[in-house]
Amino acid sequence: MSFVATLNQRFRHLIHELAKFGITGGIAFVITLGLSNALHGVGGMKSRFWAYKKWVFLPPTAPPAEPPTGLPEAPRTAPEVPVAAANAVNNGHVRVHQHRPATDSAQAR
Repeated sequence: MSFVATLNQRFRHLIHELAKFGITGGIAFVITLGLSNALHGVGGMKSRFWAYKKWVFLPPTAPPAEPPTGLPEAPRTAPEVPVAAANAVNNGHVRVHQHRPATDSAQAR
């Protein structure tokens, strides 16, 4: 086997990984360069303002974001507790009232 074939066989996985890394980096470079040139024509101040207004300073009607993820928060609802679980937690000391349909006082007697 030749020296080049031996190197190719030995480092095949590394060559494949470097190729993927290079392609991804090249695409990111082209996108960054394109956006930079596009926004450069607008002007520096008009462009950090547009970007901040678009992605950082959101309108008051936008849903609040969770600090760790930056994603919108899920709507908060009160957890539902089944009657048996509520009695077990409270050792049966607190009565859980169930809603009943309204009845006429004469029917209730």
